[in-house]
Amino acid sequence: MKAGLVPGQYPFLAAIDRLGPLTVGELAEAVGITQPGTTKAVNQLAKLGLLRSLPSDNDQRRRIVTLTDKGQKLVAISKRDVWPQIERAVTDLCAGLDGPLLDQLAAIEDGLTHKPLARRISAVRTQKRAQR
Repeated sequence: MKAGLVPGQYPFLAAIDRLGPLTVGELAEAVGITQPGTTKAVNQLAKLGLLRSLPSDNDQRRRIVTLTDKGQKLVAISKRDVWPQIERAVTDLCAGLDGPLLDQLAAIEDGLTHKPLARRISAVRTQKRAQR
């Protein structure tokens, strides 16, 4: 992970990668957090050189957020190296779940208590290295 970037900021990068340039309000809606929280994250990611925020052509009060070249490269690396490991760890966590949704959620919480997602990802990395 890039220095200064925290896991909670990845959804902003992923949303812009998936949906294209967005206003701050649209990005907030896509990620599911408040507009002030989105503005803060966008500013932090801009300082890291991963996002760019420019005035809209139609309305100078609105800001359009896009990935920079550096942000696009990070997303590409994450898609290739990081996100598949997370997907495998979550698949492992959810394997064998059945029954009512609340029971499944409880089983996921128990599983994460027993072995947090970070340890699961580390195990996936270890398995991947062992297969080489």
